[in-house]
Amino acid sequence: MKSEVTLRLGDVASVISGYAFKSSVFGDQGVPVIKIANIRSGYLDFSDTQKVDEENFEKLNEKYRVNPGDILISLTGSHVTQPKSVVGRVAQAPQGLNKCLLNQRAGKVILKRKDRCDPGFLYRYLTAAAAQGAIASMASGAASQANVSPSQVESLPLVLPSLDKQQRIASILSAYDDLIENNTRRIEILEEMARRLYEEWFVHFRFPGHEEVRFKESELGLIPEGWEVVQLNEVSEYISRGISPKYAQSDFKVINQKCIRDNRLNMALSREQVKKVPEAKYVRFGDVLINSTGVGTLGRVAQVYEQLENATVDSHVTIVRPLPEIDFDFFGIGLQILQPYFESLGVGATGQTELSRVRVGETPVIAPPAELQKKFGELVEPMRRACIKYGVKNTNLRAQRDLLLPKLVSGEVDVSDIPIPDDKEVETA
Repeated sequence: MKSEVTLRLGDVASVISGYAFKSSVFGDQGVPVIKIANIRSGYLDFSDTQKVDEENFEKLNEKYRVNPGDILISLTGSHVTQPKSVVGRVAQAPQGLNKCLLNQRAGKVILKRKDRCDPGFLYRYLTAAAAQGAIASMASGAASQANVSPSQVESLPLVLPSLDKQQRIASILSAYDDLIENNTRRIEILEEMARRLYEEWFVHFRFPGHEEVRFKESELGLIPEGWEVVQLNEVSEYISRGISPKYAQSDFKVINQKCIRDNRLNMALSREQVKKVPEAKYVRFGDVLINSTGVGTLGRVAQVYEQLENATVDSHVTIVRPLPEIDFDFFGIGLQILQPYFESLGVGATGQTELSRVRVGETPVIAPPAELQKKFGELVEPMRRACIKYGVKNTNLRAQRDLLLPKLVSGEVDVSDIPIPDDKEVETA
C-alpha cells in the first residue's frame, strides 16, 4: 500500500510576509529585524541586522515574531541564474534565538497540521533542490528582483511519507547539522585559545621568562628589551595586490573578498579563471590576505593555512608574505589581531574606499626574538591544524547531507537503510 500522499504546502501550513516597517524606524539598538538579506541558504546571517525599538515587539501581532525553529523564506531575490541570492532561500531560526521580528518580503512558514507534517521534515523538504527550483520558477519580476507571493509558496506540491518516516528523515539530517555545529564550536574554541595565547605573550608581555626582562620605550609604548618595532614591510618578502581575472572554467582559482571572513579563508567562494598569473602572485602556505576595497569588507584578514594549488587573489585583495625567518603562526595571528587597524586605514570616497599596499607595508609591528616566535608557533600550530581538519570534516558532512537530502525527501532512498552519522564515519569519508 502506498504510504505517501501528495498535498499542497497550504494544506498543512500557511505562509506570511513580515511586517512593513518604515525605514526611519531602524537603528542600532533594540530588537533585531530579519530582512530578506539575512535569510541565506540554510542559515540566518545576523552580521548586518538592523534593529527597532523594543516596544514594537509587544505592539505587533505575534505572527511577526521569529522564534527558534521557525522556517523563514525569502520572498524576493534573484532568478535562478544567481543561485547564491535566488528567491525562495530557506533557513531555520536557530535554537537560543532571543527576541526577533520579521520584515516585509521575509516570509515565515507556519505549520498548522503537526499531525500530518513534521516541522523538521518540512524544513528539509523546502531546502531540497526540487522545492527550491519550484519556488524560484513561480517568481516574476526583474532578474535581480524576482518576487514570489505567500499564496504561490502555499501552492507548492508537498509529498508526505508517513509521519514516522518524516521524523526519521529529519532525525538523520539533523544529526549531520549537529556534527557540523560541534566541529564549528571546536574550531572557535581552538582559534580563541591561539589568539589569547598570542595576546598573553605579545600584547601583555607575559611570555615565558618575562619576570627577568626589562622594558624600553618604543613608538608602540613599552616593549621588552631585545624586541623591536618595525614596519610590516621589513618582515615581509612580498606585499602586493592580485590580478584582474578572466573568469572561465579551469583548474586555476582566484580568491575574492567574499572568501575572507571571520579570519578564515573559504575557498568554496573562489572562482575559476584563465588569465596568466605571475609566479609571485600564486598564494603560498603562510601568506596573509587582506581585503583592500570597499566599506564593510576592507581590512578583513585571513591566513592561507593549507597547501593550495594554482590559486591567486584578485586585485581587491593584498597578499602579505612573511620572510622565511619569521614564524608563520606568529605572523598570521598577529595580523589577524590587527584587523580593526587595517579597517581604519581605508581612504577614498564612500563606497570606493581603498587600502593601499604602501599603507599596509608601513604598519608598525613588534618583532620579538626568533626563538620566542618559534616557541609560540610550536604551541599553536597543532591547534590551527586541528581547525583545518575540523573544517574539512564539516565540508564532507555538508556534502554528504546535501547528497542525501533530495534522495530522502523524495523517497528514492529507504530511510531504514540509512544510519545516523557519527564522527568516525565522517573521518573516513
